Order: sequence, then structure tokens, then C-alpha cells
Amino acid sequence: MTFRSVGACIVLATGLHLGAYAQTPEPSSYMKAATALLEAMNTEKTVDDVIDLTLKAQIEANPQIAPFEGVMRDFLGKYMSWDVLRDDYAKLYMESFTEPELKELTKFYKTPVGRKLVGALPQIMRKGAELGQNAVASHIDELREKITKKLEESETAPEPEKAPETP
Repeated sequence: MTFRSVGACIVLATGLHLGAYAQTPEPSSYMKAATALLEAMNTEKTVDDVIDLTLKAQIEANPQIAPFEGVMRDFLGKYMSWDVLRDDYAKLYMESFTEPELKELTKFYKTPVGRKLVGALPQIMRKGAELGQNAVASHIDELREKITKKLEESETAPEPEKAPETP
């Protein structure tokens, strides 16, 4: 796996890389409401954890990149850290929720059950990913057969005729 694909995996794992938005000197109350929700959801820790887990998984899968872990971590910290992407995350929530809805969600995440959800979500997500991986792994032979069949069909299919070239 290349460094490029490592970066792509990390971007996909977070699913939240949207590019840079211009920051306004004084955030609106709407932006403040979105940021308050993200803080109540402990998003900063989640971002850090995703980066750590993804780097660890990539190094386990590709031990030859282990000497570059520090370089990769510095790079990701520069471009994918909470400080860099906070406003982008807030804008994601602003696209889906009104300001009053954001405030209601923040209230929920500050309740005992909301805090419990924040604490449990990483494990739930991890276990959910394992469920999906196990479901695919238990049927991987079926996938291989279908791919092999499709390859065989494409090899025996006649090539489409090419249109004559015009001068």
C-alpha cells in the first residue's frame, strides 16, 4: 500500500474531509450552536482516535511504513486535526439541522444518557464494522466465484466492433 492510499484510507475513515472554508472573525450564533454540539459529542477526541486507529491499522497491514509513522502523524495533524477541520464539521451539521435543532441536540448530549451514548459509540461502531467484515468474510468464496465467472464471461465475449475512423 502506498502513502497515497494510506492518506485516502484515513480520509475515507473520517468521511469528513471537505477542504478549507474561510473562517469568519466572529462566528455566528448558528456556527456557535454547531460547534457546541460537536464539543458535547466529544468530536475532537473522536477525530484523534480515528487518526490513531487508522494509522495503527495501516502499519499492522503494511509494516514497511512503520518508520514513517511520525511523518504521517505530523502530516495528518497539519491537515486533518480538530483545529483545522472544526468549522468544516460544524458546517456539515449546519447543512442538516437548524440552529434550534442543534441546540436541542446539544442539550441531549449533555444529559447522562447522551454522555453514555458518546462513550459507547466508538465501541458500537467498531463492533458494527466487525459484524460487516465477518458477514463478508463468511461469504468471500461466493464473491470470488462471481468475480471469476464475470472474468471468464468477459474473456469469451466477442469484442465490440469499432466505429470506422473519419478523416
